[in-house]
Amino acid sequence: MTGRRAKLERNTRETQIVTELNLDGTGEFRVECEIQFLKHMAETMARYASFDLKMDAGGDNDHHIIEDVAITLGTAMKMCLGEESVERVATEFV
Repeated sequence: MTGRRAKLERNTRETQIVTELNLDGTGEFRVECEIQFLKHMAETMARYASFDLKMDAGGDNDHHIIEDVAITLGTAMKMCLGEESVERVATEFV
């Protein structure tokens, strides 16, 4: 895809993951996943990071699904950013 958008599918013997990511979105999401905590965390990340996320994630067990969701989300973000550098910032209160 062009711009800061990516669509990625990962199909293995254990999982079927489809991820669509738009880093310049508005925080809209549609996540289909049987692991409720993973679904909640993906939706929360999209909402508060203000990017759009569509994801369908299924597979044979929680470990494989979580692992492959992390792989597809990380790869999709890398595809969206291309060669752009990522600046890290932090705040400390003492």
